Amino acid sequence: LASEAIIVHYMDDVLVCACEQDYLDWALSKVVGALESHGFEIQSTKVQRTEPWEYLRMKIRAQTIIPQEIKILDNPKTLRDLYS
Repeated sequence: LASEAIIVHYMDDVLVCACEQDYLDWALSKVVGALESHGFEIQSTKVQRTEPWEYLRMKIRAQTIIPQEIKILDNPKTLRDLYS
């Protein structure tokens, strides 16, 4: 079953996807179990089960991915200004 799922991790965001709901449920339970066994806490309110899903400021639907809006600040003062 593991080969039927795709797991993408970046910083504190994890995306788990699969073509079949059974594979997704299995992979998600394994990922959550592994994280919790290492002391991580999963916020159930952050687990997205219906579309549109959001990951790294992208909106993901069954057939499309919409990238985040690009804003260019002409006079940023801090790093936070660049990434907010």
